[in-house]
Amino acid sequence: MLLVELLIGIVAVYIGGAILVALTLCLPFAALSAIGGAAARRVDRRQGRPLSWSAPVEDIAKALVAEQAMSFRIAYRRALRTRELEFLFVPLSDVRRLTPRVDEVIRGSWHVFCQTTRRGCVTVVPISGLDLAAKLVGSGPDALPAAEALDCLMSTVYRLAWALA
Repeated sequence: MLLVELLIGIVAVYIGGAILVALTLCLPFAALSAIGGAAARRVDRRQGRPLSWSAPVEDIAKALVAEQAMSFRIAYRRALRTRELEFLFVPLSDVRRLTPRVDEVIRGSWHVFCQTTRRGCVTVVPISGLDLAAKLVGSGPDALPAAEALDCLMSTVYRLAWALA
């Protein structure tokens, strides 16, 4: 009986030691993964990371108000590299129709295309930047910077359109 109790005690000490060793080895990795997750969230929320534009936002907005076809690019830092999104705006009033039904072209309609994601849509400008980003970029790592850029652009277009009216 004494031998059984001695063996149970040895096994308990052995299992306890194994648990302590396992915890000692695993805790640093768990802490590093928690730090990595926080860093990933910080990158996705774009705290303090400015967008750089290929042209001033006011010039792009003036071209949109004047209904001129134009393209521009935004760049932002994502993790360790710079990511770029290129947008193309073409007014549908400039499109030559070869069919007899010309009344479908509405003044203010635009074909907007994102070269990076290869997505496009027909919309009326000005539009909510968030809605336009959802149509062009969808949900992904580029969604938040695209929404910020297009929202800034469309608010500038609204401001210029009100100033001209």
